[in-house]
Amino acid sequence: RVLAYVSHSSANPNAGDRARDPSPPAASVFKLVTSAALIDTGTALPGTRVCYGGGASRLALSDIEDNPARDRACSTLSDAVAHSTNAVIAKLADRKLNRASLERYAGAFGFGQSLPFDAPTRPSPAEVPDDRLERARMAAGFWHMHMSPLHGALIAATLANGGAMPRPTMIERVLDPSGQVIDSRQASVFRNVISRATAKTVGGMMVGTVSHGTAHGAFYDPKGLPFLPGIAGAGKTGSLSSERPYRAYSWWVGYAPESAPTIAVAVLIVNTPKWRIKASYLAREALRYYLVERKAAQPTRR
Repeated sequence: RVLAYVSHSSANPNAGDRARDPSPPAASVFKLVTSAALIDTGTALPGTRVCYGGGASRLALSDIEDNPARDRACSTLSDAVAHSTNAVIAKLADRKLNRASLERYAGAFGFGQSLPFDAPTRPSPAEVPDDRLERARMAAGFWHMHMSPLHGALIAATLANGGAMPRPTMIERVLDPSGQVIDSRQASVFRNVISRATAKTVGGMMVGTVSHGTAHGAFYDPKGLPFLPGIAGAGKTGSLSSERPYRAYSWWVGYAPESAPTIAVAVLIVNTPKWRIKASYLAREALRYYLVERKAAQPTRR
């Protein structure tokens, strides 16, 4: 069930529905697809360790080739998801996944396709390059893959739902003029994407994004106290910018509670050089309202 559906452009109030616009880059959210492919094919584990020496903001060919003199930092796949470490994901994809595998998993997660919904959707633009470096960049989230916030929410829901992508719906039931139900929607699965074990493993790595990774600052106050006490969230951030005109894309997709998910969220904020908040902040507020404040406001039955 779609619980909230929000689209707004301060630059152009008549911009239309941005929640179904598939043109924004998927950015580092695509690392979830790459990680799922690595886990699902058995070519890597959360503890698989990779050493690297660059690739913080861009990837060159030297960043995906081993160089003991340069590769002074090392990280596991799990920490690479939590901290969005480009070189680790790119190296693993370059070594362990071929073009066909990446195409298969990208397609399974809905890239290059129109997604089922109660309103029309356009295909999410997708390209798996032949070029080795560009394919490694793609796997780490540097362009080539695009998606809408609706698509981002479905990726999160797929992982929360044990690897099965649900069919999202805004319509609960349809009534005739007399109030009789003539149609209703039940929860249904659009397609099975990955195994339940793979979804659980990737979700476990996503917890690190919130607990100590790139979204930690949004989910914990300066004293280290959580904004969602007792609730473990699973998420993935993404950030990418383009020029002429400058656009800074900030993503957060995820779900909570991690152990027994009840809600999946996707947030995309596109900023000019002057900006206020990141997507992880807005995602936190949505989760906090749904899981904490809304429940606290409900009357106690006696």
